[in-house]
Amino acid sequence: MKSLLIGSSIALVFMMPACKKPVSGGSSIASGGAAVESGAATTAHGAAGGKAEGAEAGKGKVADRGSREELSKSLKSANAAFGKHDIEGTMKVLDEVPEEFRGDPGFLTLRGACYTEKRDFKAALEDFKEAAKKKPGDPSIRFNIAEMSFVTKDWDEAIKAFQVLQSQGAVKGTVGELVDFKLMLCEEGRGNDAEFERRAAENLKEADTLLAAYTKAAMEYRDGKADEAKATLADASAKFTDRGEVSPYYDTMVEFGYDPRK
Repeated sequence: MKSLLIGSSIALVFMMPACKKPVSGGSSIASGGAAVESGAATTAHGAAGGKAEGAEAGKGKVADRGSREELSKSLKSANAAFGKHDIEGTMKVLDEVPEEFRGDPGFLTLRGACYTEKRDFKAALEDFKEAAKKKPGDPSIRFNIAEMSFVTKDWDEAIKAFQVLQSQGAVKGTVGELVDFKLMLCEEGRGNDAEFERRAAENLKEADTLLAAYTKAAMEYRDGKADEAKATLADASAKFTDRGEVSPYYDTMVEFGYDPRK
């Protein structure tokens, strides 16, 4: 659940291991946890079924397997570049992927992540929606779609999408707490003070957590106490030293408009 983006989309690739492992049905898991379907060539045989036809089908399967392996290598290479925040390098690798494989969910998710880093949220959303068609039950892809609503400040749509993920048990633990934080800010964004206060009170119950610390800072920003908020965030930074855990909260604050750098 690492490999989080910096700056805009927060957890676009929280299920994106740069690996490949076999799964049932002849598919393989490439980057993004995407199943690259085998698509093995099949031949419709008559009653007799010729050896030549069988040989051609076998060649098709070998060629297809080789293509899938090349796709997996490309996605692994692109993931490595993305992990170094080399967005242009990632896009360069993805641009070399053959057109017939660009519908792969792993490809679409990673390209969407790059578009998000480039702040082309429209293109990112298109890729995430296409990935969702291929893997409709994938929580990381659905999170990405919800995140696009958040960064474009479509608060009602973001709330709906994050709550669906919660109701289906798709976000738990640290990611679940991050969603609670985002939902609180969504209520502030749409001017629902009562619901903001209710959610803030719930978040503050999670004592000694990033959720509580950033909730406190968000409340201070909302009340016009920027200096107090920055002090709260400085304390949190000293206490919570894992940048991979802190960055999603920090980036969420910045995207919302509470920017400690100002």
